Amino acid sequence: MAKLTDQEAMNLAIAEAKKGYGWVEPNPPVGCVILDKDRNLIATGYHGKFGKSHAEIEALKKVKNKKLLDGAHMFITLEPCSHFGKTPPCAVQLATLPFGSVTFGRVDPNPAVKGKGSLILRSSGMKAIKYKGDRTELDKLHDMFCYSYENTSTFVTIKIASSIDGQMALKSGESQWITCEESRLFAHELRARHGAVLVGRGTLNIDDPYLNVRHPKFKKFRGENKVVVIDPDGSILNNIQKYKISNYRSKKNIFVVTSNKIKSNNKHCQHISVSLKGKYLDLGQLKKTLFLNGIQSVLVEGGPLTVSQFLEQNEANKLCLFMSPSILGAKGGMSWTSELAIKKLSQKIALQNSTYEAIGSDILLTSYFKGAFS
Repeated sequence: MAKLTDQEAMNLAIAEAKKGYGWVEPNPPVGCVILDKDRNLIATGYHGKFGKSHAEIEALKKVKNKKLLDGAHMFITLEPCSHFGKTPPCAVQLATLPFGSVTFGRVDPNPAVKGKGSLILRSSGMKAIKYKGDRTELDKLHDMFCYSYENTSTFVTIKIASSIDGQMALKSGESQWITCEESRLFAHELRARHGAVLVGRGTLNIDDPYLNVRHPKFKKFRGENKVVVIDPDGSILNNIQKYKISNYRSKKNIFVVTSNKIKSNNKHCQHISVSLKGKYLDLGQLKKTLFLNGIQSVLVEGGPLTVSQFLEQNEANKLCLFMSPSILGAKGGMSWTSELAIKKLSQKIALQNSTYEAIGSDILLTSYFKGAFS
């Protein structure tokens, strides 16, 4: 058996947690590793599906010889839950076991849990330790969940598919397909990971997309993922049922956002109204309102105007940029930043914690905007 350091154990727990991406939302992805008293690996587990048993319980199921738990060490990416939800509280069960220590990556920001899980463990005489190693990957793992609860606001990911010179379409509107098939499939996984897909009304008028999740791993959705449409003056509010997003999708999962000057009794969608900020909607207020409507995260797949408003109002949290090794040219293309104006170089939007990976023939850049992590 392999002896693991704290860093190695937490890295393995993070890898386990990622197996739940797209299945556990709105719960966070959580992974767990159990080492015996001599730090040998004896079990791993992860939260595999919303409403099902949590990572700690899944790991414990794999320990056939319970004597190995005497003085053992558990590593979890997030503080054990302390309340009755879809499942019983994990902290209460762990407190009855002879663990030597439980190390958790982050305090759970949910007010129903925050600090209470670790308190239950400590009250039983067990060591409950907040992880002191590198936090970069833990922050990324719990980015949406922690941001939304810590700010009572929806986490916003901007998703862009473009040529290497930043064009997301031709001026004619032609855009299918700039990126490769593997990128497009992964984009559907991103839809599965988020609470909703958000677009502007222009995207509906030009493309009339379904915006559903079409991925062989995530057949659970069947068109029922949530969609948010930005429609400031309500021009499409009262005929939203004519668009493809209404096909196979119940009205509870369609949100149309207008200014608070617009009144409607539309029976085919959820109508949300927010204040104007200048001539555009106040997106900070929108994020707060969406959170109150149970949407922790949105994947923005809109055009340049929608994207630029999130950037200009500093309300974007993450960028997923799929770049094809191709050139379309600015003269005949449409840049995803064509509606964004930076007047001074000192005002450039700097991103952080960037990673690059190959997706088929494309490159995926994943970066975070300032304020995405606490």
